[in-house]
Amino acid sequence: MAYAPAEELRGEFITTSREGFRIALDVSVYSLIAVSRAAVPLMDRCGSIMTLSFYAAEKVVPNYNVMAVAKAGLESTVRYLAANLGSATFASTPSPPAPSRPLPPAASAHWAICSSPTPSAPRSTAMWTSWKLVARPCSCSNLSSAITGEILYVDCGYNIMGF
Repeated sequence: MAYAPAEELRGEFITTSREGFRIALDVSVYSLIAVSRAAVPLMDRCGSIMTLSFYAAEKVVPNYNVMAVAKAGLESTVRYLAANLGSATFASTPSPPAPSRPLPPAASAHWAICSSPTPSAPRSTAMWTSWKLVARPCSCSNLSSAITGEILYVDCGYNIMGF
């Protein structure tokens, strides 16, 4: 889950309100801790806890504002959960996909992502075809059992391209 009030995704980052900041971090970061705590008893010696992040956790993306701070917090939370749960073979792996069409509902409020018809095309090394591409490397199989606490970029090369 991820959310920030729409007004926090407009204008300059410095205008972020305390309440908007609290809401964004509570919904977008703390929810992973709460869901993980509830999921652990249901997992029998094997399982994966995964979440989606975005390039803006590391780089400035105009108008992403407080959501970028939340994604950075989410990535740090993944590392701490992996440290706590790693012996139980959990793979906590954010997978930032390149922006693409159609956008998932949560991305529709992020104007920086929506500003062009195919925003990832000029910045990717490969053609982006489907959100299913994100799921493949994050599948809950033994193939990913040695991955824990990592940021796995599943973005067709978006994160390696310069401007």
